[in-house]
Amino acid sequence: MHASAARARRAMQATLCAALLLTGCAGPEPRATLITLPSLAGTAASPAAEVASAPARWLAVRRVQLPEYLQARRVRFRADASTVGEWPHAFWAERLEVAVSREFTAALAQRLGAWQVCEGTCASAPPHMVLLVEFSTLDFRRDRGRLTGSARLLATTGDAQARVLLAWQEAIDEPAPREGPQGQAEALGAALQRLADAAARRLASLP
Repeated sequence: MHASAARARRAMQATLCAALLLTGCAGPEPRATLITLPSLAGTAASPAAEVASAPARWLAVRRVQLPEYLQARRVRFRADASTVGEWPHAFWAERLEVAVSREFTAALAQRLGAWQVCEGTCASAPPHMVLLVEFSTLDFRRDRGRLTGSARLLATTGDAQARVLLAWQEAIDEPAPREGPQGQAEALGAALQRLADAAARRLASLP
């Protein structure tokens, strides 16, 4: 009986020691890193303002559409042709499609000084033109440190008929200036700047 009790005490002590060892090895959970897009407003000089007597032209930029796998709080990247990965402990500080829409609209407004550019809808007046932007692909390849993809853009009239004025595609190919999720965010910011440049040139050519 005494031997059985001793063995039970030794087994309990061994279990307690193992639990303490595991607790010590676990350590504190790493803190989450919140990632934001760089602000794009003011990155390009505005064209000369239109004559004050000319009526304002209103352009509404609808919510930018992103691939579904990017619509998540975790910062995700393309690991290979069929696999998506996540940066450890990295989260977008806000919904990515919200940030992309806001920053792209701000960058476009800087480049279209003759237009009043609104994000989503124009509360002050019905828009003369509506711009829709959809990224059919938008992949950050961690192994290559590069953001690639394709964006479809569609400009229509702002009336109920929504007549198509212009439709085109833009290729995305942007290197990351540094490693990590911050580099991915900076590459996306640079890609949005280039996309705003291209969109401004196209839209400015319309009558």
